[in-house]
Amino acid sequence: MVPNYNSPRSVCRSRSQPPLLTNAILEVWPSIGDRDWLERAGTAARTEYEQYWTTEPHLTKLGLSRYIDPTGEGCGTMPDTPHHRAMAESGWDNTNRFGHDISQVVPIDLNALLYRYEADMVRLRLLLDDEAGAALWEARRQERRQRILELCWDENSGWFHDVSLETGRWLKDVPRSLASYVPLWAGLVTDDQAARLADKLPIFEAPHGLTSTEPGWDNDTEHGWPTGWAYSHWFVCDGLRRYGYHRDSQRIALKWLRRVAVVHAETGEFLERYNVVDPAGPTPGRYRPQPGFAWTNATFIALMVRVIFGLQPDGRKTGSQPEEWTGRAQLHRPAYPWT
Repeated sequence: MVPNYNSPRSVCRSRSQPPLLTNAILEVWPSIGDRDWLERAGTAARTEYEQYWTTEPHLTKLGLSRYIDPTGEGCGTMPDTPHHRAMAESGWDNTNRFGHDISQVVPIDLNALLYRYEADMVRLRLLLDDEAGAALWEARRQERRQRILELCWDENSGWFHDVSLETGRWLKDVPRSLASYVPLWAGLVTDDQAARLADKLPIFEAPHGLTSTEPGWDNDTEHGWPTGWAYSHWFVCDGLRRYGYHRDSQRIALKWLRRVAVVHAETGEFLERYNVVDPAGPTPGRYRPQPGFAWTNATFIALMVRVIFGLQPDGRKTGSQPEEWTGRAQLHRPAYPWT
C-alpha cells in the first residue's frame, strides 16, 4: 500500500492513502519511457489493488470497497476511534458526510477511484503489449462500473450516493458532497449523467470556489461548508473538462485560483484549505489551515495548465483559454523533467 502519514514523524502502517498510484505512474511514464520500470510499477500497483483494496477488511459484502483502519498502528487520530481512523484513510478527516461509522459505508469516491485504477491498469498492460492482462483489468473495470451504477446512482435525482452496508441503501441524513463528482473525473459516467451532475454545481459553487458539502449541514468540521479543498477542485474541474464542460470548469477553477493567489500575495503561503464563501470568516476545523502545501501547490499548477490553458501532458490541447485572457496570457512549457 501507499502508507498514510499522520505527521512527518509518523507513518501509519494500518492505513493507506486513497488509491491514486496508477494515476501517478501514468503521469510520469512519458518522461521515463523505461519498460522495466513500468513493469515494476505495474506489479506494485497490482499488489496494492489485490492485497489491500479488494480483500478483507476493505472488500465488502456488496462487492465494492470501503475505507477502514482497525488498529491505527503507527499513528492515531483525534479522537482515536475506528470511525475517525477510517476517515483519515479517506482523506475526508473530518466530515459529517459518512454519518457516525464510516466502516459501515461504501463510499462513492473510493470506488470511483478504484474504477479509474482498473482503467489505468488496462492502459498500463497495453503499453507492455500484454493483451491478456489488459482483458483481465477491463473485466474488473466493467464489473465495478455496473455495481456502482446499480448501488450508488439515483436516477430520480441524478446523483451518486454513499451506500450503507447495514441497509444496502443510500446513506440517509447526511449532506451531499463533492465526492459525487469523482465518478466524473474517473470517466465512468454517461454523457447524460455528466449533464445532470453539471446542473447541480450551484449547490456547491460559492464566490471563491466549491464547498466540500452543501450548505445547511455546517458542524465545524474540516470537510464541510464553507470550506474548499484543492483536490476536490481538481476532481470536479478535470472531470467537467473531460466531458466537454470547459466553461464551467474554467469558471470554477478561476474562482479558486484567484482565492489562492490573493492569499499567497498577502502572506507568501499556500494553505491546506480555504473558506470559499467568505474569506474574512473562519475556516472551520480542529486546527487552523496549515501552510505549505503540496496538494494546493500541485493543483494550482495543474488547473492553470490543463484547465485554463487546456494543455494536457501528451501535448494535446483540449478546449481554449478564457476569452478575456486571449492575447493577454501565454504559457511557456519547458522540457520535462526539469533539471
